Amino acid sequence: MDKNATGEQFIDEFFAENNKEPTVTDLYRQIVTHAKAKDFVKAESLREKLMEIDPMALNEIITSAEIIEQEKREGISQDHLTTWSDLYGDISRDEGNALYYAMKETSCYNDEPLFTQGDRNSNLYFVVQGYLKMFYRHDNKDILLKTLERGDIFGIESFFSNSVCTSSVSPFSSAKVSYLEKNVLDEWKEKFPLLESKLFKYCLKFGNTFDLLKKKSLDRRVQRRFNIEVKAMLQLLGVSGAHVGKSFSGIVSDISASGLTCIIKLTNKNFGQLLLGRGMEMVFSLPVKGVSRTVVQVGTVVAVSSPPFEDHCLHIKFDEMLDGVLIKELAESHSERHSPRKMPLQ
Repeated sequence: MDKNATGEQFIDEFFAENNKEPTVTDLYRQIVTHAKAKDFVKAESLREKLMEIDPMALNEIITSAEIIEQEKREGISQDHLTTWSDLYGDISRDEGNALYYAMKETSCYNDEPLFTQGDRNSNLYFVVQGYLKMFYRHDNKDILLKTLERGDIFGIESFFSNSVCTSSVSPFSSAKVSYLEKNVLDEWKEKFPLLESKLFKYCLKFGNTFDLLKKKSLDRRVQRRFNIEVKAMLQLLGVSGAHVGKSFSGIVSDISASGLTCIIKLTNKNFGQLLLGRGMEMVFSLPVKGVSRTVVQVGTVVAVSSPPFEDHCLHIKFDEMLDGVLIKELAESHSERHSPRKMPLQ
């Protein structure tokens, strides 16, 4: 063994010689060193190695985990804990550590929007410093929905469901935000299975774009929506507009002049994310005035959701509006949906 070897090389050489006791001692020492230096990625990787080479070193395994979690807790900004005290008060210490250390931080400046209406941006943002404006583009006008300040959270809809951004956000001058990337939800599923639902419940207090639009006497679904239940054949389209892959079936559950909602079955839930933003051709028949009228429409998948007790829902915006005569006939023969389908927690 190389006497000058250090770090993980030193540990590996001990392991190779089956000298467990010194290896456990040295691993434990290094875990503590890295934890106190707030290098938690290294500390946790070394702890995993400790469990691998000697699963019976229970004292070191348990104690090192406690030290890592304690150092994580002490490393959390007290200012951050105070700002979101209600959130951290509703989750466990370990969940709080996982939440805080999953966050990244960025600064933003005037005329540099964090995201724009219609974009695909699935981060969840926490306002740390400064002021930002959330606005909605309607009839070629920007309508201010809310002024965001320290303690506010936004980006909720596109973080917890597969949806394009339903509003735009940019700072008034300069601001600082922390944010979570969507893939953290997958990382939490095994170790912290309840954290996603707790975070979602907390985020509900900030409302969503639809609620803000209602306060402004606006509805981003400006077209009347009608309840229907008809089978549709859907076909993915490439950038050129050509058919891609095989067609598949779905059930249209509501429709307006500008779009529809279609329920489909997905064997792989990740496939829903792949559909977001894709072009789609739809062929279906609408029963109006005792006659079945075949409709062929092309549109874009603007959101994918998964309501309870149902399969996935595709929310599709048409490239061209439905014929006005057809909409009038729908109004005469079908009930109107007065509230939009909610975007639930995935």
